[in-house]
Amino acid sequence: MIRRDKVCKVCGTRINRHAHHIESASSNKELRFNPKNGICLCKSCHTQYHTNFNRSFRVKTTRYNFMNFMALITYAKNKFKRI
Repeated sequence: MIRRDKVCKVCGTRINRHAHHIESASSNKELRFNPKNGICLCKSCHTQYHTNFNRSFRVKTTRYNFMNFMALITYAKNKFKRI
């Protein structure tokens, strides 16, 4: 995912990138190594997703939760870009 995406899909940085499982790898073992189940996030955005949006690294992530996170980020970027 890191080589494929090249940049954080939230903020666009190339620094300190992580691979994020969209569907939780612990509860979806068949998706664990599927590249379509991953996205590249920087450390800051990855932590922001798990601690502020999903509330914990222990909570199983879902595609629905991640898509809501991305929609919120897109809305915020568009809203505050105009100010």
